[in-house]
Amino acid sequence: MLKNLLPTSEVINDHVPVLSAPQSYVRRMTYQRWLRAARYFLSCLDVARQRRQLLALDERKLKDVGISRIDALREANRQFWDLPEHLKPR
Repeated sequence: MLKNLLPTSEVINDHVPVLSAPQSYVRRMTYQRWLRAARYFLSCLDVARQRRQLLALDERKLKDVGISRIDALREANRQFWDLPEHLKPR
């Protein structure tokens, strides 16, 4: 019965389809792409949070970090998806 619905799959016990090798590879690669995209998005959100925190620092704390107010403003105005090189996906 399911053999007609799933021509590229085998059927075990007449009701449990088993993915063929190409199908399982495609699903695994799709899953990995989704994971990579999720990690990238979470990294973007984390960097955006850090930039907001940097903008909230006063002059004394900025001096302790070693950057000027202009540098902090420039960094905080970057787009949230504009990640530093070491965080960009390869």
